[in-house]
Amino acid sequence: MERELIFLYDNLIYHIDNTAYIIGESVQDEELKQRIQDVTQKNNLDHIKSVLDLAYAEVNNLCYPYTKIPPAAPMGRDFNDLSDKKRYVIHLVMPPITAKSSLELARERINEYFVWKVMNDWLKITAPDIAGKYSKDESKMGDLIQDALAPRMKTLNIKPSTF
Repeated sequence: MERELIFLYDNLIYHIDNTAYIIGESVQDEELKQRIQDVTQKNNLDHIKSVLDLAYAEVNNLCYPYTKIPPAAPMGRDFNDLSDKKRYVIHLVMPPITAKSSLELARERINEYFVWKVMNDWLKITAPDIAGKYSKDESKMGDLIQDALAPRMKTLNIKPSTF
């Protein structure tokens, strides 16, 4: 069963902006609050885009057993220009018995991974003192993505006991 998990750039930006607002509201210093909440301002979007592209590559790697896709560019050629993707598509080839709830859980966790990847990067730049407080969320989401798919990665064969 082939599935596509689609993450729209505008929706990710909206979610990142909401998360930045919540984190900013927890800070007392008004100048720091403003710097944190400026994550999705126009002059910062190129940086955010490059972090989202990195998160997309990492998610494909985290979902590896199901994302075995041949490279689009001929071998030996790849460019490092900024992508203009307006959506991130994770192509998954899943066993036919995969539950819909597993895919929904993976989709939500991948969305959170995108958001926390950007927020951790942004906080390291704008508020290094509080960045450590949130740094666990990104790696935790990576583990949770794999946990959502892990039970379905291998078929478990139980040998009968001789006793």
